[in-house]
Amino acid sequence: MYDQIHRFLFDELSVRGAIVRLDEALARNLRSQDYPAPIARLLTDATTAVGLLTTTVKIKGRIGLQFQSQGPIRLLLAECTDDLGVRSVAQYATEVQEGDFSALMAQGMMALSLIPEQGQQYQGVVPMDGDNLAACIEHYFQQSEQLATRIFLFSREQRSVGLMIQALPGLSQHEDFHRIVTLAQTLTADEAFELPVETMLHRLYHEEQVRLFEPAAVRFQCRCSKERCQSSLRTLAIAELEDMLATDQGANMTCDFCSETYRFNAADIQQLLQEKQSQTH
Repeated sequence: MYDQIHRFLFDELSVRGAIVRLDEALARNLRSQDYPAPIARLLTDATTAVGLLTTTVKIKGRIGLQFQSQGPIRLLLAECTDDLGVRSVAQYATEVQEGDFSALMAQGMMALSLIPEQGQQYQGVVPMDGDNLAACIEHYFQQSEQLATRIFLFSREQRSVGLMIQALPGLSQHEDFHRIVTLAQTLTADEAFELPVETMLHRLYHEEQVRLFEPAAVRFQCRCSKERCQSSLRTLAIAELEDMLATDQGANMTCDFCSETYRFNAADIQQLLQEKQSQTH
């Protein structure tokens, strides 16, 4: 039942929905770093939410959900590819105490990015307006896309469930949307984690015509590689490369998403230096 995304549609209404359940894909992501509990919870929400958001777009590439703030949590970033590879990361102050969302993410901004493999990137940015991460995403869709949206997020240890209800673009049936959301609000955490999706939807919407599509598998996927790290090293100044060579006889680069470490020895750095020096002549 887990590490899957389920799309569904109300045949007689202008409303669609999605359910995502994460288990190993989420746990593998959280194992990459030893996150404090408040960070892990918000990162779980962001990872679950970005899975839901992939059902709203059709691109060959990836979708990114980013939160930046002046509070203890400086950055939350979650990404999902078109073939449902998820990864996420957080950057935060040294000391992070328990606190409500507004305190942890003070003066925050939210960005939703569409990054196609070919063509122009798109990014929508709005102030974070809501008492939790789900409410901020709902506000984004209302402000930027004019799409009524409700998102429900549940987390339990290293498992999560997300439910999204959204009005279809270009159609307006507010009473239908409100009724579907009101019924969704009756979903309990136990039901979200334990019921098969078909049973869950029947319990919520047995009086509606719900079309449930085949589920799609979700997995943890990091896009890091030694080649990408090498490309980053190429952007450094000659003096920085010389300092690496003199001080450490090379460089270690560790991916923030998956904690994979790539080693560049003295010969590797020397080769990059020679490339940079030849470009200056």
